[in-house]
Amino acid sequence: PLTVWLHHAAVLLSAAGLSSFLEVLSKNVALAMSSCKKQGVVLQSTEQMQRLAQIKQTFFSKTGVLTKGVLTLAEVYTVEGVEQQQVLQLALLPQQHLTTAVSEALRAAVNRQTELTAENVLFTQGRGVSYLCDGQQILCGSRVFLEQNGVSTATFPEVSLYVAVGTRAIGAIRFTDTLRAESVKAVQLLKLHGVQSHVLTSDNAKTAQAVAEKCGANGFYANLTPEEKQQQIAQWNKQEKCAFVGDSQTDTAALQAAYVGVAVPYDSTYNTIRDDSSVFAFARAFVIAAKSRQFLLLSAVLMAVVLVALLALGYLHILDMWLIVLIKSIAVCVLSFSADSGASGSSAAQKRGQAQ
Repeated sequence: PLTVWLHHAAVLLSAAGLSSFLEVLSKNVALAMSSCKKQGVVLQSTEQMQRLAQIKQTFFSKTGVLTKGVLTLAEVYTVEGVEQQQVLQLALLPQQHLTTAVSEALRAAVNRQTELTAENVLFTQGRGVSYLCDGQQILCGSRVFLEQNGVSTATFPEVSLYVAVGTRAIGAIRFTDTLRAESVKAVQLLKLHGVQSHVLTSDNAKTAQAVAEKCGANGFYANLTPEEKQQQIAQWNKQEKCAFVGDSQTDTAALQAAYVGVAVPYDSTYNTIRDDSSVFAFARAFVIAAKSRQFLLLSAVLMAVVLVALLALGYLHILDMWLIVLIKSIAVCVLSFSADSGASGSSAAQKRGQAQ
């Protein structure tokens, strides 16, 4: 009969009325993105939030990200007959007009002027610099850099910077940097939610290991150039979805290679997430995104079950039309309340994290 078919059609239209359900999901996503923004992490799209929620590995650049990036001269080692100030001057000479962490630390340590000049300066990013001074070749850089140029550093301990004149290493310089307190909390929070953390750095293995151990990271990769960082990220991305938190100026390639790139500080020229505050803000944003994604998936499954059940019960005349609409409305209200509760819970957790 016509009345039966009209009843069936009404049931179908009512059960399939997903507009209110979709509004709940949109509301949850908007709340999650707003919560991330309040923490200083700006997600440029819902796609970025979904990407963030799926990461299984996180790689952190060391200097200026996990650490404060303000280096302090700790010790200068020299060979016999060479003064410490001479080693410091030769290390500073090719980068005296730069504003890097290393040049600032050297500039603060040099206590006398020099008339020496650097010529034919050639930087190898992530490794070191070579130049000519009074007709002699000077090398300043990592142990790997000097050894690649045929200079042995075996007489010195493992440090960040070595200085060689010709084929002879004459000095080594050790710097110290301060680990951010937020770095430890970030790694712990990620680990609590099943995400492993690794340290990537151009620094030596000894320093990288120390930072990784203090943070509680799962591992470290040392003596890396920016290109090698990119290769490491790309290789891991083939196995699992990875995030990389790095410097917006020196880690461009690695940021772009990661499934999720987090630039510190933010630079709009990169397709990255913005992190103005700390690496802990990134960790909190991941938790928010992961909970939001979990809510979306569970909501979709539960709503599908409810709609199918109502459709079947209505079609078989087991439930009246008004009861079907009522049950569906209650289900949507429950999901909406859950979305609000989840957002409030995330905000409260974030405030507790800030207080700690």
